[in-house]
Amino acid sequence: MVTAAQPAQPLPCALSVRHLGPNWYATVMGTAVVATAGTALSPHVPGLRGALAGVWALSLVLLVTLLCARAAHWARHRDQARAHLLDPATAPFYGCLAMALLAVGAVPSPSAGTGSACGRPWRSTRCCSAPVRLSGWPPPSRCRI
Repeated sequence: MVTAAQPAQPLPCALSVRHLGPNWYATVMGTAVVATAGTALSPHVPGLRGALAGVWALSLVLLVTLLCARAAHWARHRDQARAHLLDPATAPFYGCLAMALLAVGAVPSPSAGTGSACGRPWRSTRCCSAPVRLSGWPPPSRCRI
C-alpha cells in the first residue's frame, strides 16, 4: 500500500511585506510634520507639549518599524522591490525616505530651540553636518558650517 504525501502547506503569515511600498514613508513624514507644525501654536495650551511629544514618538516608532519592514521587503521580495523602482507612479516615493528621516530628526521643541519634541536637544551641528563635510561638496572654502 502506498500513501501519497501531501505537499507542505506554507505557514499562514499574517504580516506579509511583499506588497509594502515606499509610499508609507509619506505617512511617517506627515506624522512628524504634525509635531513640527504644532510647535508654532501657543505654548499656553494645556497638554500641548505632551501631545506633540506623543505625535513625535508615534512618528519615530512608525519610522523604525517601516525601516525594518522595508529591509525585510528588499531581502525577501527583490522582484517586487524592483518592480516598485520601475513603476513611474511608485518610484518617486523613494524620495520620501530621506524626507521622513529629516522630518523625524528635525522636530523642534516647543521650549528649547532645536531637538526632539520631548524638549531635550539630541543632535549637534557637528553630527548633522558630517555628511556634507564627508561628501566634499561644496568645497570647505565656500561652506560655513
